[in-house]
Amino acid sequence: MAALIGVAIFLGLALLTLGAGLRDWDEGVYWQSLRALTRGETLFSSVFASQPPGFYFALLPSYAAAHSIESLRIAVLLMTSAGLVAIYFAGRSLAGQEAGLVATLLLATSPLFVLQSTVAQADAPAVGLAAVAVALALASPNPHPSLEGRWHLALAATSGLTLALATGVTLFAGVDNGPVGAAFLLKSEGLGGSWAVVKGTFPADAVVVSLAVASAASGGSDPPVLAGTSLGLFRSDDRGVTWNALAGLPSTDFNVALFNPANSDQIYVGSDGDQGNGGVFRSLDRGASWGTFGAGLPAKPRVTALALQLLSPAQVVAATWNPTNGSAGAYRIEDPAATVAGVTPTAG
Repeated sequence: MAALIGVAIFLGLALLTLGAGLRDWDEGVYWQSLRALTRGETLFSSVFASQPPGFYFALLPSYAAAHSIESLRIAVLLMTSAGLVAIYFAGRSLAGQEAGLVATLLLATSPLFVLQSTVAQADAPAVGLAAVAVALALASPNPHPSLEGRWHLALAATSGLTLALATGVTLFAGVDNGPVGAAFLLKSEGLGGSWAVVKGTFPADAVVVSLAVASAASGGSDPPVLAGTSLGLFRSDDRGVTWNALAGLPSTDFNVALFNPANSDQIYVGSDGDQGNGGVFRSLDRGASWGTFGAGLPAKPRVTALALQLLSPAQVVAATWNPTNGSAGAYRIEDPAATVAGVTPTAG
């Protein structure tokens, strides 16, 4: 009963914030990505994705049912609530019923947990699903007496599947701050491999904010990699062995970068630079030369996200944010020079 009271308290607090306006620009980015998916566009191609696919496909049924930000938050709340229930069973398995109750009440009344439970982001679902996986793993060696046969194997298998879904919702691969001289770019060869610090020509004190990999080779034998950093934009054509700073761009950080999936020579980058040098920039020649690409954007734009829709002509969508007044906006810019399948690009 006490566990149910804890869950009820949590749901009551969470529902108070369910209908609030957008509380983070990430919510708007994920919202627009899901809108594009429901129109039949492809993830990691015409739809930019900053999270693994599990996050988007976990929210997609809820969004398809109601097409609103509230429907996304409800899906997040359900996964978070499942994690709260799992915390009770995990605590009970480890230290008895009282421990499970205390763990449930502490988590149910945590301001951060309650707040994140109704924000359409990947953090809370990942935590909730991971908690379910842990609870199932703890239950598998000693299933309830009423569960006979090979239920312990089923619980263990379900735990593994749930953990796989949790890690498919969000992954943590690096940091964006630390002591001066710390390594901010790491590389792993193959799934499940170990991570090694990228050295050589990549600056050790460059904070890596974004990474992009082309769909095909462009000027080399391997698909190029872009790293948007606090010290500018860097490119590698040999799987990260050597890196070159790309010239022709303003001296600022670059927090988003993407390749045209139909033509790896064409690159788009965005900056939220706070010295008036932010904006959208485009290269049609593998980064050899750059031009400002911001018709219709506000003055001194701080760009927070970019997406490329391969329509005819191609459309670049940019999201901006103004920290002075808290305003945000999304802008669509036609790019007839971008390569689209079956369409001959024109100068632009």
